[in-house]
Amino acid sequence: VPRPGQEETVGESHRRVRADSQRQLSIKYAAHQGIDLVFPKHPGDTDLALAILTQVDGDPTAFIHGAFHAYWHAHADLNDMAVVHALLQESGVLYAGSLATAREDLEAAKDRAEAEGIVGAPAYVIADQIFVGREHLPWIAELARDLD
Repeated sequence: VPRPGQEETVGESHRRVRADSQRQLSIKYAAHQGIDLVFPKHPGDTDLALAILTQVDGDPTAFIHGAFHAYWHAHADLNDMAVVHALLQESGVLYAGSLATAREDLEAAKDRAEAEGIVGAPAYVIADQIFVGREHLPWIAELARDLD
């Protein structure tokens, strides 16, 4: 979370307020699900763990649960190759790619998504319309019913 400086720019202020808002929203949704969410003092990057998801063979749920626990409870570094490798082994999830190139694979997936007009997550494409954010779920559900 960006800390306000002596002379904070508008962009810095925006990022700080947005990060705080996202943190509070995450805590709210976690509490609603009965999850005690504690943000790490020094949030780490998660790019490597996220990159793994672009090339998982089969159901990634066990890996996602393991990564969630590792990050939010153990405050593990999900950008560390040894940590992510251990999570893959513990979860039994098969990974078709290479840990060494996983970040590049994620960047390529982001580039493909941006080329299609997807600029945020979660994003849903329904009948060639792009919806970004969970606030659109009721509308998405209605459109999906109409497609049946």
